[in-house]
Amino acid sequence: AAVGVPSSLKQFPFTRSKTTRPAAREGVHQSQKQANQRQIAILAIGTATPHESWSAAEFVGDLEPLVERGVASPEWLAVLSKACRNSGVDRRMLAMAKGE
Repeated sequence: AAVGVPSSLKQFPFTRSKTTRPAAREGVHQSQKQANQRQIAILAIGTATPHESWSAAEFVGDLEPLVERGVASPEWLAVLSKACRNSGVDRRMLAMAKGE
């Protein structure tokens, strides 16, 4: 004779879609995060102008809020600041990248 399923288990959502949804959502979040990082890097490095340049230290200090908000990783910030060390960063584009 088959054993009946307890009513408490019937109410629990044991469906495949519900168990995989959080992981799928996290994957979308990660790819969006990476897209944001690429966009900021393109804006910051690709629009370098000599007349309105910041030092690497000022630049890193200005992007730290992005790390705090989870838009950029500390590792990415280090790579970006190194890339910008010998080039100017346009203040307007940096402000745009930060969403100001």
